Amino acid sequence: MDAQVELLRQFVNICKSNPAILHEPRFKFYRDYLESLGAKLPPSPSETKSSEPTGHNEETQINEQQAESEDELELDMSGVIKGEEDELLPMGDHNKEVMILLNSVLHFTSAIELNPGLAVLHAKRANALLKLNKPNGAIRDCDKAISLNADSAQGYKFRGRAHRLLGNFVEAHRDLAMACKLDYDDEANVWLKEVESNAKKILEHNRNKQRRKEERELKTRQERIRQAQETRKRDEQEKKHADSTEGFGGFGMPNMPKGFEKIFQDSEVMSLLQDESVLKAYMDIINNPANIAKHMSNPKVMKLFSKIGSASGGFGMNTPEVYKTANGGTTTNMAPPNKAPEPDLD
Repeated sequence: MDAQVELLRQFVNICKSNPAILHEPRFKFYRDYLESLGAKLPPSPSETKSSEPTGHNEETQINEQQAESEDELELDMSGVIKGEEDELLPMGDHNKEVMILLNSVLHFTSAIELNPGLAVLHAKRANALLKLNKPNGAIRDCDKAISLNADSAQGYKFRGRAHRLLGNFVEAHRDLAMACKLDYDDEANVWLKEVESNAKKILEHNRNKQRRKEERELKTRQERIRQAQETRKRDEQEKKHADSTEGFGGFGMPNMPKGFEKIFQDSEVMSLLQDESVLKAYMDIINNPANIAKHMSNPKVMKLFSKIGSASGGFGMNTPEVYKTANGGTTTNMAPPNKAPEPDLD
């Protein structure tokens, strides 16, 4: 009733600003009512014009009417009807719709309290909450509906719509697609199309982001492996060098003097020892110094012993020393091994 009173008030204001509107044919019922009450109505625009003095205007009007008659169109007017003269109908009240939705939420809440195990009631209350722009509450109701019934198409549908209102396009696409899969619905399909573009963009962005992350992790892992391999290789080389130095430093000789290992820091000595034939000859001589005679023709072996002998000359080691002979040859200070006396056969 209040809405109808408001409409009447608006109509009266229009009549005050434009009284000529009362003379329109559709308001004849209202004019009759006002005249029955003794109201004095303003003259109609046609009566006002007829009361004005005529003269040149009449000739002008005749000419205009003739021109209009010449321009009239002959149309087929079959099926055309005269507009009805009906009263204005109320256009509805948005506030009233909100109250209806709020009452719906209250009624669904009462129904849920009486039947807490029905998923459809939670879905219907979620729909009412969506119309009230309460997406978070709708999501909670839909979660409950789906927990009660995993095949609740309405639960997925309204939860998808709520996610769409919140801008969660990927979640909205997933729920709406599931709703259409469980029970196809035109409205759900329209909502699905709305979020499809944004959902694809987000998924593609997330895939690219994940791929870049995996590539960075792979590069980091490969770099760690490379560094570990280099460290292990360096440690092995150092250990090998230390073992070789220790082996060469002893040479099976007892009482090696302190500092003797520095001889093998000489690059030339180490270069000679890397020759396999020189190393074998050296070990052969160390095991039996008299065997140096077998290797005196090898200049590398003689050079090695010359450098070692000059470096360890003051150490008193049992290392054969090599000397040059008058004819340009070489000899050693090591005496030949003792031989058993041969029998006199004469």
